[in-house]
Amino acid sequence: MENDSISVPPDAPYGFLMHQIATRPLTEHERSIVQVHAQTNFAAFGFLTVLLLVVPVVILLQLVGLAANSLSIVQLEALRLLAVAVPLIVYLAIIQSYWKRDRRRSQRAQQDLTDNVVQEIAVTPSRVCEVTNKSDHPALAFAIGDEKLLLLSGEWLYYANTYQAEAESGEVDPDRFNGLSGASGFPNTQFTVTRLPHSGYVLAIRVSGEYLDPSAEIAAAYNDDLFRHSEILAGSLEDLAAILSRERKPRK
Repeated sequence: MENDSISVPPDAPYGFLMHQIATRPLTEHERSIVQVHAQTNFAAFGFLTVLLLVVPVVILLQLVGLAANSLSIVQLEALRLLAVAVPLIVYLAIIQSYWKRDRRRSQRAQQDLTDNVVQEIAVTPSRVCEVTNKSDHPALAFAIGDEKLLLLSGEWLYYANTYQAEAESGEVDPDRFNGLSGASGFPNTQFTVTRLPHSGYVLAIRVSGEYLDPSAEIAAAYNDDLFRHSEILAGSLEDLAAILSRERKPRK
């Protein structure tokens, strides 16, 4: 395993601001996960086509048919055209955006496969803040030293298997951000993120310290679909909202 960062005393106390990045090759299990992400999600495209195009067209044509007896031939044909054209325009606008995101995701995963690199980021954060946005997806931002931030975002932050833990009878600890009690509580004073550098996909989080309450909430007007599961950003927590706003523009 290769180390790519600063040297830090192994007995450094909590509050010693740092992060350390090591790299290693993909395991066979990890490779199989990345291969799934590298594929185009044709099932999702099929579902969107049925939901956004086929179903609306069928319903609108049936409604037009119910009014056929009170319409002239010209009016009937015009309404039939609109019944197809309007859902088609909406569908194309949505599918174009989805296709762009899916293609970007697939390309990044393919690059992870080609490079065959996994990053292990060991973190001792000085502060962590909860990031809130309109979509209400969970997100955390950590100050990790060297004027850098680690942004983690997505529903996966709530999954027990992210932390290699087992959920206890479906019970949720309301005092913990991730709902897990005991040693699996997150965020944490010390933890290691196992992630893919290009796609940002987080394979696992190993916690090794104590539970760390987010010190504040930061409201940020950003589209979390444009951000990866994990991002390393330049700046400070105080400027996070502005940083996310700036970062989102080239990602659209």
